[in-house]
Amino acid sequence: MIDTIVLVMIIPFSQRDYVRYGIQTFRENGFTVEVWDIVAILYPDVDRYAASSNPAQFEGHLKMKTREEVCAALNRVTGRSFLFLTTFLGYSSYWLYRSISKRGIPYCVSVTNGAPLGTSRTDRSLRYYARRLRFSTIASRALGRLPLSLFGLKPASIALAIGSKCSLERPEVVPSTRVVDGHTYDYDLCLTLRRRGKGSESVAVYVDNYLPFHPDVLYTVSGAYPKIDPDHYYPVLRRFFDTVEEQTGLPVVVAAHPRSDYDSRRGLFGSREVVKGRTVDLIHDSRFAILTFSTALNFVVAFKKPCLFITLRELERNIYGEHIRELARLLGTREFNVESGALIDWNRALAVDEEAYSSYQDAYIKKDGAPDRPVWQLLAEAVKGLSTGAPPISS
Repeated sequence: MIDTIVLVMIIPFSQRDYVRYGIQTFRENGFTVEVWDIVAILYPDVDRYAASSNPAQFEGHLKMKTREEVCAALNRVTGRSFLFLTTFLGYSSYWLYRSISKRGIPYCVSVTNGAPLGTSRTDRSLRYYARRLRFSTIASRALGRLPLSLFGLKPASIALAIGSKCSLERPEVVPSTRVVDGHTYDYDLCLTLRRRGKGSESVAVYVDNYLPFHPDVLYTVSGAYPKIDPDHYYPVLRRFFDTVEEQTGLPVVVAAHPRSDYDSRRGLFGSREVVKGRTVDLIHDSRFAILTFSTALNFVVAFKKPCLFITLRELERNIYGEHIRELARLLGTREFNVESGALIDWNRALAVDEEAYSSYQDAYIKKDGAPDRPVWQLLAEAVKGLSTGAPPISS
């Protein structure tokens, strides 16, 4: 009988994640919940330099620094637990999947298509191709394409499928895997706000992605993402926001990235209000959103808010510019270079392509027909179904 759900995390776990990953929902369904933070094992640089500014503190939150600690914890919960894995199967995580498989612990993988971003060829140097020939890269490809049994691994018991573009053609997902049609984790917040009705639309919101200082660059191989000069980036944004406020009569409020630290970097947005931890509320109450690229675009789409994609010359020359262009294309609009000196066509900027928004939501947020219910409740019911033999929850 499964009585414990363990979330195995590869990002620093914050108070925001306590809500985002449904801890309370699992508890209300009768499960004991543990969170195993294994960032120090898989991404030691992230653990060293990018700790959460608002870490979650609750009984069951365990920070592990060695593989031996993880294996000891697996021994402790074997026979009564279910694992939700946030890491992909690859060379660096093979030991984890192997340890789980040896103990026969059921687990879930989250199947998404990821962010629909462009693929860059502009920054591909000899170093880039050399990285692709590393043993770790080749091994990860083999693990992703060959049958699990060749490596002594067992398949996932449940796959949480997010969006119609997600591909279930991955080795952890086999015919016996229960597929649960869900949605992106943050979409639960949209369901709550929709019940409140229409927002005030009293501001324009800039959806910050903390680009010059974002800690996620530590997850990638050195050189994979270009550095952005904050001494150029932020002054350009401030001048552009001045223009937006003058032309629309709306104040620009900054929805700070959840992992940002603007308390120690005050004044980067001038005197504008910088709000952290309320991105979904700010988007809900906005007249329109301004952004480069961010997973919070899901909120913009869910609430059908007009979206002004912006770019800078510095961004246009690298992979970030490609990301922005692709997102704008998918939502039926075009990006605006804030350094171009061109006039903003506000009629066009504030238009919403309903068909494009609906297609984006179906593809990347929640496929048409998927249950309009909290995603963690769907997963909790699916875990209970493993013991009872109930059919999977899907559309």
